[in-house]
This record gives sequence, structure tokens and C-alpha cells, in this order.
Amino acid sequence: DTTCAGDPPVTFDAGHPGGTFLWSADAAGQVGQTFVSSSQGNFTVTVTDSNSCKGAGSASLVVNALPSPQMQDEVMCQGGAGVNFSPGAAYVQYLWSGHATGQTTPSVMGTQAGVYSVEVTDVNGCKNTTHATLVVDSMPSVDLGPDLAICEGEEVVLFNQLNPDVDLTMSWSNGSTDPEIIVDSAGSYEIVVTDSSGCVGSDTLIL
Repeated sequence: DTTCAGDPPVTFDAGHPGGTFLWSADAAGQVGQTFVSSSQGNFTVTVTDSNSCKGAGSASLVVNALPSPQMQDEVMCQGGAGVNFSPGAAYVQYLWSGHATGQTTPSVMGTQAGVYSVEVTDVNGCKNTTHATLVVDSMPSVDLGPDLAICEGEEVVLFNQLNPDVDLTMSWSNGSTDPEIIVDSAGSYEIVVTDSSGCVGSDTLIL
């Protein structure tokens, strides 16, 4: 017989009710008509009937390990193309649940925040499950304010007015990476901000 790790034990029945039974090999010491095992092994039984006639038989049990599907939690930016979830391609059957309920493909594209779960079946018929969570980060909010006009000789400080204290990476069109810049020349000034998840937002001000 063949079974999977964690399945219910397998019962071996020697038949011949009313006889006497002596098991050996990996079932040594058992004396009943049936022997129950969840461990891999070889099992031999000798049966003696009411006429003192004897017969012997043997069987084996193979316990296959469960498959080990693996997926990682992922983060994507709002509006992104999605994240590919796959537990591996070495399985014969896939059944997804969560945000991919009903899918039977080796991989799915995640675009909604939440849990993606999959049950896989290997060539031995053994099943196991895994899951991963997708976090969808919103784009960083950026606003330099309205376009400005200043007098010659004046200067103005530009900064992200919506999230001035948030930990963002700044990149200005003039090459600066400071949270704010001081400008006194007419032109177009753009800021591109990147958060810890790699999500990007931008804004432009005309001076």
C-alpha cells in the first residue's frame, strides 16, 4: 500500500477469522488478525487455522512525504501590473483559493490586496497547501502647491506640502535630493518621491 504523511493509518487484515496470528518483520510481536500502521515498513504474518495448518503472507507500506509548496508575501504599488504567485511547477494539480478562488493553473497574477492560497497535488497524490499575502501600497502623495510668480531678486522654498515629514526619497529636476530646494530662477521644477516600497509619485511647479 501507499499513503501520504499525515493520512489516517492503514489497516492490514490477514483474514481467516478464528485462526491464530503471529506478525513479524516491522510488525513483530503483533498477534491480532489486523495490524494498523502509519509508518513505512514491511509486514509479514503467519496464520494458523483450527486444523493447525499454517500459511504466511506479507505486505509493505510506503509513506510518501508531503509536497512542500512555497510562496512569499509580496508588496506592489497601486496601479501596478500585478505580482505573480507560484508555489512551484513540479506538481500535477493546483487548486487556488482566497483572491484566486477556482483557478487551477501553476501560477496566478495577484492584483488585489489579500491572501492567495493554493493546494498542490504531487505525482504520488499527496496534497499540501501554502499561502502568501499581497499588500498594495498607495502611491506617495506629492503636491508642490500652485504655480508661482516672484519678483526678480526674490527666492522661494519648494517642498512637498502633503507629506513634508514622511520618510521618502526625493529627487528634484535640478539634481537635488534634499527634502526642499530654494529657487530664484524661472522654470519648471519637478520632484519625484519614492517610498520604502518603491512606489513613486511626482509633481511639477512652474515658476
